[in-house]
Amino acid sequence: VTSLSASPRFMLLMMIASVLDFMVFLFNGMKYYTLREVQMIEIHAFPGGKSVQLHKCIADGAAHAVFSGKVIVHPGAVGTDSAQSSRNLLLSGKARIDTQPQLEIFNDDVSCKHGATVGQIDADSLFFLRSRGFSEERARNLLTHAFAAEIIARIPVPSLVESLGKTILERMGGESNT
Repeated sequence: VTSLSASPRFMLLMMIASVLDFMVFLFNGMKYYTLREVQMIEIHAFPGGKSVQLHKCIADGAAHAVFSGKVIVHPGAVGTDSAQSSRNLLLSGKARIDTQPQLEIFNDDVSCKHGATVGQIDADSLFFLRSRGFSEERARNLLTHAFAAEIIARIPVPSLVESLGKTILERMGGESNT
């Protein structure tokens, strides 16, 4: 069984501006194969644009997530400063995340960087929590929540931060009172 969601597409036309774009996604494919795709295009067309893109994805079960992000810097966009990062966490052996950050730069006077990682929960961190009395499930839930917390903490609405934190813990099967 395959579930395919519509791909959200975001396009930004940068004038002298600063943009911070933070995304976190949590996909649980359960026993079925689930595909989620995010495409983001950021266009710097004017001088002095600044942007930071941080995309995080957590995939469990048989979920398959795809991130395709592109930053385009036009010839006249001198002084552009752009950073794009895609960090991804796999919670099961069947989960899969494909990530493709891209830069298209048509100007020499810019500072642009991008990077991507896909990995599992750090074994040393898991061991540390287990050695302090946490069950494996609770330790995994805490580490997963911490992975997403970097983005959630940047949200300026406290009630939304609390709600998202609880949702992540509940979806991971953890306790929501922490």
